[in-house]
Amino acid sequence: ITLDTTTNAFASAVAVTTNGSTSSHVVIDGGTTTLDMGASTVDGNLTITSGHATGLTDSGTVTVAGNLVATADHGSGTIALNNALAVTGSVGLTSGGAATVVEANGLDLGASTVGGALSATATLGNITDSDALAITGTSTFITSADDATITLDTTTNAFASAVAVTTNGSTSSH
Repeated sequence: ITLDTTTNAFASAVAVTTNGSTSSHVVIDGGTTTLDMGASTVDGNLTITSGHATGLTDSGTVTVAGNLVATADHGSGTIALNNALAVTGSVGLTSGGAATVVEANGLDLGASTVGGALSATATLGNITDSDALAITGTSTFITSADDATITLDTTTNAFASAVAVTTNGSTSSH
């Protein structure tokens, strides 16, 4: 499914479902409007883009068997994917403003550039990075599961502000 015309203007939540192999990819560009992802299941990769200042949101659980790439390409656009994503692969974020991501399981952060604060939560698993993170604002990483870990060991990560780490009730700031 490819809906990549930059003049798209979705007035309400966009929900997609693919039934097939892991090559069933979805690309959606919300144009200059906020892109609200409704409950969706994608068997491959999902790439979503919005050119609006309020950027990307989710009003339903978004399940992705592959990787998720979310881009808010307005200068100060935000990403608010806080409805318990279920992404098997990595989650890459690009925004000029703040970004929030909540993963129902473990969260693997792919290549990400966030111009504001980043809040990343893994509800039932660990947080890792598989590519470089460049975060301008405060970075907050939270895991909720017993014995969950946060490992951000890509040597080219760049955190310009404070980093707060919380794992199952204990907090550490650096």
